[in-house]
Amino acid sequence: MEQNKARLAEFAEKGLLMRLSGFAPEMLAHGPDDPSEPIAALGFTTRRRASELRRALDSYAANFQRHGRSPEIVIIDDSRNPEDEAETRAMLREFQRGSGLSVRFAGLAEREEYADSLAEAAGLQPVIPRFALLGDARCPVTTGSARNSLLLDCATTRYVLADDDGMCRMTQAPEAAGGLDVVSRNDPTEFWFFESRDALHRAFALTDEPDMFGLHESMLGRSVGGAANGELNLKASSAFESRLRRLGGEIRTSMAGVVGDSGVASSAYLLLEPRSRARLTASEDFYRTAVRSRQMLRVPVRACVSDGFLTMAGNLGVDARSLFPPFPPVQRNSDGIMGRLLQHCFPASCRGYLNWAVLHDPVEGRSQALEEWFEEIQRIRFADVLSVFLQDAAAPVDRPAAALESAGRRLMALGSASPSHFREELRRRALHREGGRLAQIAAAGADEQPAFYRSLQERYMQVMRDAMTREEYLTPRDLPGDSLALAQELTLRIGELLVVWPPMWVAAEWLRASGRRLSQPLA
Repeated sequence: MEQNKARLAEFAEKGLLMRLSGFAPEMLAHGPDDPSEPIAALGFTTRRRASELRRALDSYAANFQRHGRSPEIVIIDDSRNPEDEAETRAMLREFQRGSGLSVRFAGLAEREEYADSLAEAAGLQPVIPRFALLGDARCPVTTGSARNSLLLDCATTRYVLADDDGMCRMTQAPEAAGGLDVVSRNDPTEFWFFESRDALHRAFALTDEPDMFGLHESMLGRSVGGAANGELNLKASSAFESRLRRLGGEIRTSMAGVVGDSGVASSAYLLLEPRSRARLTASEDFYRTAVRSRQMLRVPVRACVSDGFLTMAGNLGVDARSLFPPFPPVQRNSDGIMGRLLQHCFPASCRGYLNWAVLHDPVEGRSQALEEWFEEIQRIRFADVLSVFLQDAAAPVDRPAAALESAGRRLMALGSASPSHFREELRRRALHREGGRLAQIAAAGADEQPAFYRSLQERYMQVMRDAMTREEYLTPRDLPGDSLALAQELTLRIGELLVVWPPMWVAAEWLRASGRRLSQPLA
């Protein structure tokens, strides 16, 4: 005991320890100035959803009118059919006339033209900017390319990215509390589950009263101390605490929670934190019904900042006033992968999480079957390929541009390796990641779980052990054709994009300063 006390005293003398009571004042005095300009724009990426987008726009416009705001509305249309794009344009003209808000629009032609201008300004061949802003025709999902188009269009500003199938209706957690938590968790949210959409709406009175942009402005672009407003609760690792003390901690994203449809492709929620797990596993019938319905509230009880990577683009504030990482242009979870890049390559950044959730309410309704989920997990997705390769892709350095280039060159090396090397490296990293999950579940112990839930966890462990012994596990289920070969080619191209992204960003800033933007005013 005395030896430990002596070591602690030694650490304190060297400045390696600090009093909790001293952390908040130091944060309040450290970091960049808080932004004074309001958030500039509300952005949507959309594809063949004119009626849903109109519903979303009307709800946000009502919120802006209530709070005296008139931001730009920027629409990036990812449709590849001229008729679909024409329908969206016509709807937007009608919305603009009725709302009085300024609407900017970019369809396929505008994105192609801007990609070529960007290539010229950055001194690049057009192939990489076109991939960044248009994706790859072989891939069924190109949402990330539309998000990159919005990001570069809004370079040098702060903006909010919203779902076209959501609405500006909000709620908080039942136990919502004030103050700001500083945490070291990849996912600082909690979950409340519901058997149906009706059950969720009976439980919460959704409101459109709060100033949605004001909620984001309380965090986005601020230092941790600026966002704390005098009340800060430290729950962070020593490494994160040290980084905050040294670098101040800019909040580069502010994420609202989700109420309504989960926004997650599918999940059995077998790795929940204890409070959320207790709510979900009240009974086996409730569990199965709630998982099938996808209806939930997902939000932190107290607003927080984290050094983790959870990033969901349903209602996401983005501080794009300086270099910001790109979204992978193809396939799903481009927001999650961008969050990993922000975590790995931007050590002075934090992710902010509002303790307000915003409605996600797809018109068509969605459900998931537990048995289908067990089938799906037996093959990885392309996002999993990127995720495992980026897990240690860049050492945290104080130069984000260099870190992005380093991450890109590692992906390029994997993408240009022999197919056998790529497969074996993917296998090694995927097994390491999945092994960690299996160990976490195994360590929980049967006494901490309801019997039916523990049975599902054991089934999951067995299914994954069996799946990982088969070659099919490494063939991404969401890519067409020879999916592993395509995954390797896309890994190479995304690596090339990361390497040249910093000069592309500088070119986008220069183009905007010259009055040349990707989106155009809606005629």
